[in-house]
Amino acid sequence: FQGRVRGSASAPHLTGQLTASNFKFNGTEWRVLKTNVDASPSMASLQHADLEPASHGKITFDASAGLHQWSFTENSPLQVDLDAAQLPVQDLVKLSGQQVPVTGTLTANIKVHGTEQSPVGQGKVSITHITAYEQPVTSATLNFAGAGDEVHGDLGVELPAGDVKSKVSIRPRQKSYNAQLTASGIRLDQLQAVKAKNIDLRGVASLQAQGAGTFDNPQVEATLQIPQIDIQNQKIAQVNLQMNVANHLATADLTSSAVGTNIDR
Repeated sequence: FQGRVRGSASAPHLTGQLTASNFKFNGTEWRVLKTNVDASPSMASLQHADLEPASHGKITFDASAGLHQWSFTENSPLQVDLDAAQLPVQDLVKLSGQQVPVTGTLTANIKVHGTEQSPVGQGKVSITHITAYEQPVTSATLNFAGAGDEVHGDLGVELPAGDVKSKVSIRPRQKSYNAQLTASGIRLDQLQAVKAKNIDLRGVASLQAQGAGTFDNPQVEATLQIPQIDIQNQKIAQVNLQMNVANHLATADLTSSAVGTNIDR
């Protein structure tokens, strides 16, 4: 680090440039870190930042936040302008301290300002060549935009077995949400869990789900339908699973028919 400190002992003002090369952090390896630093009890800023993993990819960003006696609050002003290209997802998972069996390549463009409670801006995050829990995923793309009181997001996931689409709206100040999810044309024989166990299973599933509520008390209704399942030469027709989550209680109702006999749960 090269820089200078001005101000008083109770209110120092630090400016300078931080550089690092070939370092390890939280189980990940990085080739380069460079950023201009500006920090005081009332603000912190990283400008012209460049962060490069040891494997491949690059992150560049400018970020700043208002502080109150070195503390960031939900009402502190912030600004983030970030571009990421060809980042290994597994490195980001390790960096977060999580242990999730996922690989892939991430690209992102994010421009946000405002506060944690009232974000304004937009962004796009795309992940390709994904494998999660041994299930291959062709791609996943999230587009989001914030207008202060509300943040809207659109998620699309392409699987070899079918597609999943979701829309969500979040009100950060109220800590509430509204969401819809649709999965159509999910071919059961293309699911990796089925292939790995060499199960003779065929059928096409669809899922419709919607929810609204608060983060503390989520409400969700979902319907899973499979017109016909062929498993080990046995046919099961009209599989219908209704699921509900409300007031911290989950319920499920399954109906189907096999060899002309109804099955109710």
